[in-house]
This record gives sequence, C-alpha cells and structure tokens, in this order.
Amino acid sequence: MIHNKKAQFYIFTAVILCTYLFSLVSVISQKTEESDKFEILKENYVKESSEAINSAVYNKGDVSDQLDDFSTNFIDYAKTKGIDLEMLTIVVQDDIEINNYLNGEAQINNNVLNKGQNLIIDKTDQITVEAYGNEYVFDMSDEPLQLKGMLRTQKDSNIQVHIIQ
Repeated sequence: MIHNKKAQFYIFTAVILCTYLFSLVSVISQKTEESDKFEILKENYVKESSEAINSAVYNKGDVSDQLDDFSTNFIDYAKTKGIDLEMLTIVVQDDIEINNYLNGEAQINNNVLNKGQNLIIDKTDQITVEAYGNEYVFDMSDEPLQLKGMLRTQKDSNIQVHIIQ
C-alpha cells in the first residue's frame, strides 16, 4: 500500500514537471518566431527601400514621396504578418527629411515630431533622435543621397529595434 502511494507521487511529480517544461519550450519558441519575423522584415525593408529610392532617382521622381508611400505600404504589409512595425526614416538629399511612423513622439535635435509628421531641416553632420526613452545618433556622410532611420516592434515586453545607418 505504501509503495503504491510513493509511485503515484512520483508519477504525479513527473507529469507536473513535463507540463512545466512543455509550456516553457512553447513560450521560447513563440519569442524566437517573433524575432525571426522581425529579422526577415527588417532585411526586406532595407533591401526594398533601396530599390524604391533607386526607382525614384531613375524616374526623376520625388525620393521622399516615393519612400513615404513605400514605408506606409510596408507597415501595412507587416501588419498582415502579425508584426506591429514602427519606423522613423531620415532621407538626406539637399536637405534632410525625417518622417515619424512611430506610435509615439520623437525628438529630433530638440524638435518634437509627433506620429505621422515629417520635419525638413538643413543638412548637418549629425542628428540625435530621442524616442521611447532612448537616444539614437545618426552620422551623416558626404554622399548626396542617404537613407537612415530605425525600425521598431514591440509585443508585450519584447522590444526589438534595428538602426539603419
């Protein structure tokens, strides 16, 4: 009789441990899947945004407008993949145009830029962006056309940021 109770206790403990391990593995798997989706999206954005800019240059179109349309469509595309993608783009040409697609405000060299707004400033060697309590510094080069910015996503407490330099 005592042996049966001991065996039942060990079996019950084994079932509890297996359940715990299974739930832990599934949570880790979900976080990895979200991270993989973001990695793929950021690589696609970097590649395809360059193609959108090249197309605008080749067709003598407005680079900022073309990138704005592309970025808006890309954010919508990310939503279809289950990613709430935010971004801030910096296009350097004769001047610097900054577009805020973040879900909150950003401070650009002490100028407040709310969601959906853009800001055009004179060329400078460096731009400091403050967003979500973090500071990002973008150095400008001598190239006549540059794309810089940040991509961000957050799901629960998992925040991922990619800087385009």
